[in-house]
Amino acid sequence: MRLANNRFHIALFFGVLLVSGEARAAQLATSFEVGLATVNPARASLDLLLVGFRVGSIKPFVPGVDWSIAVAPAAFREGFLLAKSALDLTYPISLGCGAILTPRTGLSALAGVGSGGAGAVAGYNVGVGLVARAGPRWAVRLDITQDWFLGERFTPIVTIGFLWLRSAPPATSPPAPPHASAPCWARHPSLVPHRPVS
Repeated sequence: MRLANNRFHIALFFGVLLVSGEARAAQLATSFEVGLATVNPARASLDLLLVGFRVGSIKPFVPGVDWSIAVAPAAFREGFLLAKSALDLTYPISLGCGAILTPRTGLSALAGVGSGGAGAVAGYNVGVGLVARAGPRWAVRLDITQDWFLGERFTPIVTIGFLWLRSAPPATSPPAPPHASAPCWARHPSLVPHRPVS
């Protein structure tokens, strides 16, 4: 079983390397995130709080790479550092009206460092994010991630982040069409509510 897991991790790692070339042409976005290692509001507490940083591709329908790292502030009270990182393949999907769905899967790592020593374990994950554009260079991102370490399922992690694009639209962009300032639903006929005919 361990040999099969190692082969899976190696194949996934090289898959990330192959797609990383495409990611250079993708639209990269950076975000600071906070989250909880639970999806149950009744179990939410500061002991489960995570603070992190993410860089990922969000250009729709272009495969890319998503990298994240987060630490647990509560661990500092116990005198050690606990961090989790992930390197994923992602394929953003446009939902219209500035919303982008970002399904992803890849490798995970959980590491701890303290006075008694250090240790780390590798795993894998699947996750999905929802990016809601709030301007040319700003957005809000909501993510949920499920990790597996040593064959065991880890607690799901839910995060929310404030995201900005690493590059603004080119200055030579063509002028916006006259209807560009209209509400999103008004620019998409399929989203316009239909009133019953009396």
